[in-house]
Parts: sequence; C-alpha cells; structure tokens
Amino acid sequence: MPPSPVNIVLSGFNSQFTLSTSGKIPYIAPSVTSDATIQLTFSVPATVLQQTFFYRTDNFITSDASFVYYYVDMSRWPDAGKSLNPQNGMVSSGFYVANDNIGKDFLRNLAEQLFGTPLAVDLFTNENAIVTDISSNCSDVSSKIIALLTSIDKTNGTLDGISTDSSGNKYMTDIESQTNICREIFNGLISIAPTRFGNIKNDWTYNAGGIDDGFYKMPILPGDDVSFQISISPAANQTSAIPTGRTSLSSRSYTVILHAL
Repeated sequence: MPPSPVNIVLSGFNSQFTLSTSGKIPYIAPSVTSDATIQLTFSVPATVLQQTFFYRTDNFITSDASFVYYYVDMSRWPDAGKSLNPQNGMVSSGFYVANDNIGKDFLRNLAEQLFGTPLAVDLFTNENAIVTDISSNCSDVSSKIIALLTSIDKTNGTLDGISTDSSGNKYMTDIESQTNICREIFNGLISIAPTRFGNIKNDWTYNAGGIDDGFYKMPILPGDDVSFQISISPAANQTSAIPTGRTSLSSRSYTVILHAL
C-alpha cells in the first residue's frame, strides 16, 4: 500500500496583505433644472416597479463576458402609459396658479411672454385648441416612453444591442445609454442609496420562494420618485400670429414626477 499523504504546514510561508484597490460601483449624480414641476396624478405601487425592473448578477467574474443582466417586464405595469402621461398631473411648483394642469400652465406662460402678464390668458380666442394641441403632444410623449420600454422588454425587446438568455428572455448588458432604462434606474439607486443593496439575497430575490438564483428586484421603496423632463416651445409662427413686438419666445420646461406608493 502507498503511504498515506501528509500535510506539511510551513508557517514561514504565511503572509497577509491589504488591498490598495477598493471595489467600486457605478456613481451618477443626476440633476434636472426646470421652470416648473408636474406631480403625476396616477402614482404606482413600489411593488409594481420592483417587478417591472429587475436584474441578474450571477455571471462570470473578471471575464470578457462579465456584466449585469438588466430586465424589463412591462406586463407587470399594464397602465404605464396612463401613469406616465404628463397631461395626467398638476403643476406643483413654479406654477402661475396652483393645481393647473400642463395645458393651462403653458397658456399662462405664453400670455406672459406675449403680453407681459399671465392674467392676459383670456385674450386668446382659441385656448381650447392650444390645450388640445398640448394634450395630444403629451400623449405622444407617453407613447414614446412606452415604445422605448417595450423595445427593452424581456419578451418583446427589439432594441439594438439587446441579448437573449438561455431561457429566451431579452435583457440588456452594461451598455452605456440613456435608453438602457433598467441600468439607469440601477445606477441611480446604487449611487444614491447603496445600503439598499446590503442584503439582496434575503430582501430582494425576484423569483418566488426567496431562491437566491441571481435574480433580484430593483430596490425601489414607497416614497421614491421617478422623474423626467419635457420642454414645450410655442408654435414657430407665434410671434407673427400675435405681433406684440416680441421677436422670439422661450420654451418652458417641466420636470415630471411619478411617485411610488
């Protein structure tokens, strides 16, 4: 019989060291400056956003294919179009009159630019037509957002750069793009609130049963906000349609805020 193997311990080889390189996470510090703020009427439960936006992290380490998988499941948020329509909200700051919607607020701004006072808004003879124009464009804004989210959806995604996992689900990798919405949400949360990622195994597993299979909900909590900006410019011929002496008119920008319940 061969002799039994032995373990020779050489304490003289023992060593310890401290890293000079710290692990890093994405960091972004976005800021938006607008003329006014719109608080959307239709808030969305945080649980809906958690199920709509999720990610997977159990990929290879330090290889060329090492990345986070970012998923979007729009079937979890069927009324997103209504929730994200800027028309469905009230101007909550920077307003002329409290609780105006975007159509009325922009009309007052247009009156101020043309006549020097928002109180002159009734001088327009086609107020309803202007509001209808704004409403139609706000619906287009909402439709474009839904089209973008659908283009990165795990079932219907078609965006350039989207990939398919072994289960047939579409996902985005760490592509640096404003259209990579799930990644943008992830980077915002891990930059602003990294403590939410402190125990994702127990707190944020995505699939039923709390199985730690690498899929995790986006740690969005009640009270969080999702915001974006829109800008409205007067009609190109406005200064000639009402020639009050103005040679140019300014656009009016709004930060649109969706609140998580």
